[in-house]
Amino acid sequence: MDRSTQSVDRFWEEWTVGINGSPSIQALNATFRASWRSEVAERKFYSQRLVLVRTIEWMMRTRNMTANEAVDELEKRRRAANISLSRLCRILKEEETKRGE
Repeated sequence: MDRSTQSVDRFWEEWTVGINGSPSIQALNATFRASWRSEVAERKFYSQRLVLVRTIEWMMRTRNMTANEAVDELEKRRRAANISLSRLCRILKEEETKRGE
């Protein structure tokens, strides 16, 4: 996963389509399951970013949004708060825990 990614839309592109000629994270998961994340650092980073996917899916399910609408809303939120993608992930994780998910 690209650690230089600093926006929700770029992350979502990497997750669904792939970037820089690399396959999408979804494709890696479908093909190799967790084996492509063999390094501890990669597993930890993946886990930290996975909250974005869960939140986008939750927004689609509970707010009847498209993936692009959810991504746009999260990116607007990140920019309005002037926070990093990593900080947004920590906030989303806290919110997810409060929702009981």
